Amino acid sequence: MAGRQPGDAIIVNFRIADIPFLVMPATVVEDTDARIAHYLAPGTWFLRRRLLDDSPVPRVIRVDDLRRRGSRLVPVEWNSCQLTLTDPTSASGVRLKWSTATGEFEGWYVNLQRPLSRTALGFTTEDHFLDIRVKPDKSWVWKDDDELELAVDAERLTIEEALAIRVEGARRVAQIEARQFPFDNSLIEWQPDPTWAIPRLPDEWRSEVE
Repeated sequence: MAGRQPGDAIIVNFRIADIPFLVMPATVVEDTDARIAHYLAPGTWFLRRRLLDDSPVPRVIRVDDLRRRGSRLVPVEWNSCQLTLTDPTSASGVRLKWSTATGEFEGWYVNLQRPLSRTALGFTTEDHFLDIRVKPDKSWVWKDDDELELAVDAERLTIEEALAIRVEGARRVAQIEARQFPFDNSLIEWQPDPTWAIPRLPDEWRSEVE
């Protein structure tokens, strides 16, 4: 069911199981039954989880290890222009990035992830480790291909889930090679509405780091 209007502020919450990992204020570009699109503006403050010793959370960490070691959310400033497109039921999102300094289009990034779930503040999902980097000339490479097996070993994914993730990745590769939307250059000149304000973390999330 479509919901929010262009320009609305939302929170996109990437979780590890039930633990918030990335909490990102964003602006709705489109929210329809066919597509969900949101924009991350440079200068946006978001939250990223780090271990208590301030080291990064390992990408493939067992959930019980994360709970045992302890962690906290820390504020980080976003520094690029990013438009993210997601089909409401698909297990991946496509990010388009532009240089903040020059406005030059830098390419696409396919993030394999759980289908978005709606929340009162926006959407929640969970990273699926495997990614695809796509240059402006449409050449592409897998990223973090080795982490799928590690995620199964760490009980973050089942074997069946890992296989489904590879199938979704292959679907995106076919789109890339066929120059299908959104890899057809139709959005590389896209620009955000200049009237959109940079969204802020809601009070309930700001209190997490105060």
